[in-house]
Amino acid sequence: MQLPSSRSERVALGVLLLVCAAVLLIFVRGGVDDRSEDLATAPLPRAEPVQQPTTTPRRRVRHPELEVAPAPLPPVDVAASEPPKILRYRVRDIWNGADVPGLAFALAADLDVATRESAAIRAQTATGEWILAPDADGQIPLPAAHLAADIRPLDPAWHVADREEAAAEATPDDDLPTLWVYSMLEVSGTVRSAVPKPRLRLSDVEISARAHGADSVLDPSGGAAGQLLERWLAQRGLRPLGTLGNPTADGRFQFEIPRVRGTTIRARVPDVPDVPGKPASGWQDATFTIPEDVAATGHARMDFLLERGYEVTGRLVDEDGRPLAGVRVDVHVVIYVDKEELIISELRKRGHGYGARWHPGMPKAIVDYRIIGTTDADGRFRIVSKIDGKLIVSVIPDTEHHVEVVPGGQVSTFDRSDPFTLRSSRGRAPVKLAGRHGRSFAGLRVSCNDMSLVDIQPTYSFTLGDDSMFPSRFLVEGHEYSFSVWPKSGALPIADEILLWSGEPELEIGPLTLGGKRATSQGNK
Repeated sequence: MQLPSSRSERVALGVLLLVCAAVLLIFVRGGVDDRSEDLATAPLPRAEPVQQPTTTPRRRVRHPELEVAPAPLPPVDVAASEPPKILRYRVRDIWNGADVPGLAFALAADLDVATRESAAIRAQTATGEWILAPDADGQIPLPAAHLAADIRPLDPAWHVADREEAAAEATPDDDLPTLWVYSMLEVSGTVRSAVPKPRLRLSDVEISARAHGADSVLDPSGGAAGQLLERWLAQRGLRPLGTLGNPTADGRFQFEIPRVRGTTIRARVPDVPDVPGKPASGWQDATFTIPEDVAATGHARMDFLLERGYEVTGRLVDEDGRPLAGVRVDVHVVIYVDKEELIISELRKRGHGYGARWHPGMPKAIVDYRIIGTTDADGRFRIVSKIDGKLIVSVIPDTEHHVEVVPGGQVSTFDRSDPFTLRSSRGRAPVKLAGRHGRSFAGLRVSCNDMSLVDIQPTYSFTLGDDSMFPSRFLVEGHEYSFSVWPKSGALPIADEILLWSGEPELEIGPLTLGGKRATSQGNK
């Protein structure tokens, strides 16, 4: 090998040798380091051997304090995309259905700017409520998302009952929904007793109110036009108004109630101790229905006079002394009036469930008031009559026991301590009812009137079976009865007879002519 001869050639040869040495070093270390430092300036590796990692890959170390959160998205302007729905409501009085114009309301709610602008709401009260002022037509703007419970009238004399639901697809021709309001009605008065020294504390009397609804408002649940809004009012606590309270010791009372049409105020004596061991029963309720013109004034006054009724009590047992439960007991109270007094409105003042009889040969008309009761588990009954009169107790069991008709004297003086004993009819054969020439009345209804007591004629009814047998438990030997046989359709009997029963096993009932007269084999009589 020939060495370089000149100095420049020797310098070039030295540089070449250094480059070769660097390349050789790279191959020995396993490749180029990916760090950003220049190879010429990087420090030389340490002499000790480098431990290679196992199969577990290297994980990247995170530094949360250095990470930057992404910028939040801008808020969506819902008001700009969906304008708030504002409803217009008519304001009406529950009492008469009339509009109440000019009534402003306060809305307790958080309203955004878009809602306030849409409803033209500007003013706000000191408590944070927004004022809903009526427009020129007396209508109130109300955001659809809020309920009637959120608003109150600014006039303290008025209150909100409810608001109607607006139609989902309302048109300008549709009637506006209604915001129902009511004002208060003051009721006051006195309660006193018509009975001298009644042993009744007036503070025990209950004063209650009941309303029948505003007849100008239709029932939203459907029904005939003009139907009273009773169910609608009940859901809002306006019907029944319920118990208001009690009078003072001297019988004075004063309450405030919602003004609703057809309101009736009632004074009632509950079952409270009257005398030791005996309840205060038989007192009649006193009522006063407030006239419309009186309710319009906002105040109604009434004076109640409590009248005492009469109590008829007793106990039913069988022949072995065992109580008979669930037996119907009819109390008949008979009064005698002039025929000029046979006026329905006058008779109903004494009670309902009455019958009246009169013919020209009678000096007085007979009016029979019937009050129905039932025995309890101990066989006891308690029936209150609001009027005094002649008393007959009629017992009509559904068992095998006999019917009993017992005179009781006067209602006001009735006092019986012994129980009523009902005789068993077991073993007594029924009575067969038949028409002339063996005609059968099978399957027909028969009514039987006991005429033995003259003024009172208890009536019993029974549908005959295929054998035309009538139960003997309805009959008492020696009593006179009027039998009527009724067709399956029609209002007039097809047979009728008055018979004195002396224990016969068969009774013949004569037919009626078309004129309603009894017929015999010899002709009409």
